[in-house]
Amino acid sequence: MKYRNIPLLTALTIILALSGCQDIIAPKTSAVIGVIVVPAAVNLQKGSSHQFTAVVEGINNPSQTVTWSITSPHAAGTGITAAGLLTVAADEGETTLTIRAVSVQDITKSGTAGITVTDSAVTSTVTNVTIDQTDITLDQGEAYQFTATVLGTNGYNTDVDWSITSPCADGTTIAADGTLTVADDEDYTSLTIRAVSVQDSTKYDTAIVIITGGTITSTIISVTIDQTDITLDQGESYQFTATVLGTNGHNTDVDWSITSPCADGTTIAADGTLTVADDEDAATLTIMAVSVQDSTKDDTATVTITPSGGGATVTIIDAFETDKNLSLSYSGTVAEGTSQVITFTDNNSYGDTPSYTYAWYFNGDLQTGTANSITITTDGLSGLQFGLAVVSIDGAVYSKEFSFLVTD
Repeated sequence: MKYRNIPLLTALTIILALSGCQDIIAPKTSAVIGVIVVPAAVNLQKGSSHQFTAVVEGINNPSQTVTWSITSPHAAGTGITAAGLLTVAADEGETTLTIRAVSVQDITKSGTAGITVTDSAVTSTVTNVTIDQTDITLDQGEAYQFTATVLGTNGYNTDVDWSITSPCADGTTIAADGTLTVADDEDYTSLTIRAVSVQDSTKYDTAIVIITGGTITSTIISVTIDQTDITLDQGESYQFTATVLGTNGHNTDVDWSITSPCADGTTIAADGTLTVADDEDAATLTIMAVSVQDSTKDDTATVTITPSGGGATVTIIDAFETDKNLSLSYSGTVAEGTSQVITFTDNNSYGDTPSYTYAWYFNGDLQTGTANSITITTDGLSGLQFGLAVVSIDGAVYSKEFSFLVTD
């Protein structure tokens, strides 16, 4: 009988032993170390909202649940939701606010964030759009990816919308990334591509694409010389420019000539630079610019010649963007070692108080100074000098080249 009870005693011993093992393994306890609010600081405009988040740090996976509150004085309409969405009232009178996130698991642990309240948001602006290639030639069936540079202020949008604004074949397209694909059967000899700022549709640039293999003929509408009546001294020079208007990828080149009698040393170059001979005895000269594409389209300019030393240096009034009444004024000839002052004016055509920004370039270098005039010292200079004036008026950008002669 005694031996029959041995298995029962053994089983009881095992059960008791297993029960004792449960006291050896202690349960894991989580603990909160701290609370971090993200972001810790932010600027918010009156009437706007911002979503905050809280990270509860600790050991053994503490609860991430927090209670949100505003701990600083604030307007009645300013509040924060249980999910951490803060809304600043439109009439908030405080310039700073403090919010707090308190751990639900351990209310002694919390985190805060600071808010600076502003009256209005900073406005970004787009000032200019420039296409990388404004005059290229493509074959039928060829493709080219244009790019556009957008300039602006205060975190402006650099995206542009691309389009073809001239007539074209159905298969000729331009993609959102600026890739132009010319159809195999494109009949037009030119296309006009436009890149428009997504942020400000008044800012854009255009490009002309000449199509080889097309059959639609381009035409010349007019030729216009920039200055049609100027005065120069004997020995002085001036560079004329000509604007050629036309259709369907027209040729903008012109041939320059002097059509009136003149001295042998008086010449006009292919770039429109007229040089008056020191011994020029003609009282006037007639300059002509003729379209290379259509010789029936031309324009003329009259140049009045004054003898050297016969009076004060002539002041040139160089008009451009005539519908805006913009002009540059400066001396056509200055002596080496003296100063040349070049001044921009718009003849008050913009009315009230527009915003102006200026940039001046001389001999390829950006000059210091941002006023509407620049003073150039001619020490060590001789001969014909060139520069460029760039002005932005309420975001619209205009530019004009200038040139003057430095004499010994």
